[in-house]
Amino acid sequence: MKRILVLAPLFLAGLVLTGLVMGSRQSQFGGTAAADDAAGVAGAIKSLSGCTTNSLAANDDGSTGSVALPLTVNFFGISYSSLYVNNNGNVTFDSTQSSYTPYDLLSTTRVIIAPFFADVDTRGTGSGLTTYGNTTFGGRTTFCVNWVNVGYYGSHTDKLNSFQLLLVDRSDVGVGDFDIIFNYDQVQWETGDASGGTGGLGGSSARAGYSNGVDTSLELPGSAVNGAFLDSSPSGLANNSRNSLVTGRYVFAVRSGAAPTGGTISGHVYEGEGGGPPPPPPGTLEQFASSATASSSYRTTPGDSWNASQATGAPNNVDGSGNPRCGDYGESWAPLSSGSDPEWLEVSFAQPVYATGLTVWETYNAPFIDEVNLIDTGNDYHTVWTGTDITQCPGKFALTFDQTGYRVDGIRIYTLVDGWEEIDAVQLVGKTEAHLLGAPAGGAVPLAGALVQICRAGGTCNTTTTNALGEYSVSGLLPGQYVGSAFPPAGRDDLFPGTIGPIDLLSGETLTGQDFFLTQPHPLPPGVTISSISTTAAGAPVIHWGVANQVTTTNDPGCTASYAVIKGGVIIQSGPMTEISSGLYKATIPPLQPTHGEAVISIKVNCPNPADSKTVDIDVYIDPSGTVVDQDGDPIAGATVTLYRSDSSAGPFEVVPDGSASMSPSNRTNPDTTGSDGVFHWDVIAGFYKVRAQAPGCVSPDNPAQSYVETEVLEIPPEAVGLELRLNCGGGPPPTPGGPTATRTRTPTPTRTRTPTPSAALFGDVNCSGSVDSIDATLVLQLVAGLLDSLACEDAADVNESGDVNSIDATIILQYVAGLLDSLPV
Repeated sequence: MKRILVLAPLFLAGLVLTGLVMGSRQSQFGGTAAADDAAGVAGAIKSLSGCTTNSLAANDDGSTGSVALPLTVNFFGISYSSLYVNNNGNVTFDSTQSSYTPYDLLSTTRVIIAPFFADVDTRGTGSGLTTYGNTTFGGRTTFCVNWVNVGYYGSHTDKLNSFQLLLVDRSDVGVGDFDIIFNYDQVQWETGDASGGTGGLGGSSARAGYSNGVDTSLELPGSAVNGAFLDSSPSGLANNSRNSLVTGRYVFAVRSGAAPTGGTISGHVYEGEGGGPPPPPPGTLEQFASSATASSSYRTTPGDSWNASQATGAPNNVDGSGNPRCGDYGESWAPLSSGSDPEWLEVSFAQPVYATGLTVWETYNAPFIDEVNLIDTGNDYHTVWTGTDITQCPGKFALTFDQTGYRVDGIRIYTLVDGWEEIDAVQLVGKTEAHLLGAPAGGAVPLAGALVQICRAGGTCNTTTTNALGEYSVSGLLPGQYVGSAFPPAGRDDLFPGTIGPIDLLSGETLTGQDFFLTQPHPLPPGVTISSISTTAAGAPVIHWGVANQVTTTNDPGCTASYAVIKGGVIIQSGPMTEISSGLYKATIPPLQPTHGEAVISIKVNCPNPADSKTVDIDVYIDPSGTVVDQDGDPIAGATVTLYRSDSSAGPFEVVPDGSASMSPSNRTNPDTTGSDGVFHWDVIAGFYKVRAQAPGCVSPDNPAQSYVETEVLEIPPEAVGLELRLNCGGGPPPTPGGPTATRTRTPTPTRTRTPTPSAALFGDVNCSGSVDSIDATLVLQLVAGLLDSLACEDAADVNESGDVNSIDATIILQYVAGLLDSLPV
């Protein structure tokens, strides 16, 4: 028999603002969640046939016997090949578990993995069963447990939860390695009756996470906090993610026995400049009801005396000082009957809030209130008070309580009195999202659906999506230095991505307030030109990283001018501008490779008269385009290039949806089509990618029956730049069978000029300058693209002595300049 846990009547706890998304995408092994779902799309639970092979009969607090796993898992240094499936939202490795009130996973002695540890009861009519079995996910052997449409104790099914646990084999990375995946589609209840809950809410609410039962564990933020996991809360489990672009999916990579634990970095993504803050909003919002209904009304027509509609708006029955009056007034609600039967009045409010209090104006036959429920935006009812009303007529019944973890837009008031009770007005007090967020700097607006990645020095990246409040949170982080990037949501291509960092995180530290501010690019002002190859959707010039670019500005004659290219607050290139004619200033910016992505070109003009001086900042995108070429190394126009993504190096790889936020606004077209230069590019969020190219009349050089070529798996980070995809389009001999059809260049170390040895003096120095540098590689690319007719020292361009000059030669020259090759030719 269950022991009923008795709690104080006011069981609503504080709101957890940090929606969980704590990720750990280890660069050397990645996650498992596949990119078969578009970012932000609900429906995380995978319909895998093996998940329903076995089931626990309808029960409360039951467990399976020992279940053999199809994989061996190394969980915190101990290898397990079996476990126990427990009805109450968890699996254990040491023995069965019948505990129904969730305990602290941070101090437990149980070896446990718990996607939703709470009092699941599948005996009620309409509840699903706990099912489990062996299956595959992403081509990897997997053990699956489903808790789909399950009710809560005792036998309640008015609210149902759906969640899933996957244990995915990653022995391809290391012996015993595996991924833990929690998937959530629906969370409507958080507590059973025996854990202090009422209607599935309040009391000792659910916890989620895992523990080795000794000294190491992880508990998701929101555990044991009333309302935090529910669908009605922005921090709800089905509204956030961890290390996956699929909302409701949480991926934990367990490698060499270590599951993610550690510190947290959190903040917001805003649209705006982030200047000085405007006046803060008031601390709370006080509002009267905007609509009302009731169990019965003395008059049935809205607007008539004693109809429920009379309880809306501010109090009517007050004296000259605003104090309530006691009496039988038609401007109040009254039930149909004067008997002692229970009645209720339900009111709604225009602005949902995280509630902190309420007031009811009782104007006749007080006291009579028997119970008060808050109604959240998901239409769930939360009892916040039951007891004996002591209000005297005229008077106000007032309640205050801890801020709710869900948004409230309604109140139901139950009455019980012998006679006609009358209510004149109902007021709700609480905080909106704006109150909770504070006043973002410069009046900035929070952005929901923005993609955020937090990357540790060395390449470990963690991805998440901002929730409805623009919040992000990444937990389970090792100590170290981190940098962050944020991409604007899908459909907001008018914004530039933002960056933060470096951020130093200590062991177990929680850093809040790490905010991103995404802005629209500064337009190209009158009188300024840049030799761009195109513009982004937001209107920012796009300049190619491998060619020199010209910038001009106009001003009064006789001034001095200079430029600087700034990336992430660091000047990466600068120089003077020459006055080439009266008032026209010009500079040639050398190729910016390896720098790429969003940057700023700042132009400063200093004049004898300070009033004529100016500084102009221009947002640009530095394009590290790859190319599609034919068997002769010539660019292919009109080739279709398609980007594929997975959260796992093992796949499956799916086409990134056109317009997806996982691509930078510099280009969100997928598939894309090459121009006459054969180039393509995307900036992307961390993950695993492939790029495929095909063109009419062309085939794979290695397989003539295949109409496309594609890259190897590209793990991002680090950046994959300088990609070349080669097709055989006829007209010349194909490359040697078995040779590469796509090459990849990692971002090199900062470019340096090398003076070749005498034996290599002619090779690579295509402009006859006496040295080999990145300008020579740029000139080769321009020749291949048809932008130049010839080179000054064209005989020096064929650095691999293939008998042909193509983009491979440019790549080899860059490798030589970067110190990756000792000599030329190769």
